[in-house]
Amino acid sequence: KGGDIGSILVTKALDGFVDMEEWQRVVQADPQTEEKIRQALVAIADSTRTMHATGWAHFTHKPKHVFIREGAEGDFQVRFIDFERARHPLLAKTCGIQDLTQFLRHSHYLTREQKLQFLEDYFQVETFSRWQAQCVQALENAKCLNAGKLSRHSK
Repeated sequence: KGGDIGSILVTKALDGFVDMEEWQRVVQADPQTEEKIRQALVAIADSTRTMHATGWAHFTHKPKHVFIREGAEGDFQVRFIDFERARHPLLAKTCGIQDLTQFLRHSHYLTREQKLQFLEDYFQVETFSRWQAQCVQALENAKCLNAGKLSRHSK
């Protein structure tokens, strides 16, 4: 009587895509690792910015919900999954920062420099504006920019 009502979402198969954490483990063996990570992060930043520009916030934007696939030309395709908590909030800008916080906090294998570069790509800038710098400082205070235990550069 209402308690067993649920929903199901059927989507196109993500053949050839892997979640970001798995992809990072695989790409570590590649001699062009840094450049591949850079290109993948640009694609993820672009896709995240596009999602936010349409007024949507994911609310569980974590690397395990980001799937990527390297194309034949070395480009990267990105797909997000698990939109059950996604919303079209009134304060999309603020909620977008919440998504960035979750994504960066759970990106344990990225260095601080890679995380900052991701933010520059997301904001499409080389130098942060005053508001963007405040966002970056908030991420810093929340320890989202720290390199995690899986980072190649951590000890």
